[in-house]
Amino acid sequence: NSVIIDLTKKLVKKRSVGGLEIHDLGEIDLFKERDIILVCEEGETSELLARELRLRGFRAYSLRGGLKRLQEIIK
Repeated sequence: NSVIIDLTKKLVKKRSVGGLEIHDLGEIDLFKERDIILVCEEGETSELLARELRLRGFRAYSLRGGLKRLQEIIK
């Protein structure tokens, strides 16, 4: 089973190059045994967070190109 997390609602904000500040994702540990698919507008924030979560032992993936790319494909 997979879980999709929508990052477009500004739950995550970028910090300096070194990392991310995660807001409202306190229950992320509930998904430790599931595939996590992260989605943002252009794929950059979701990729950074996916990398961070993988370092913490999660199976996390980013939708490459984000919602913007997905909309282009669907057209």
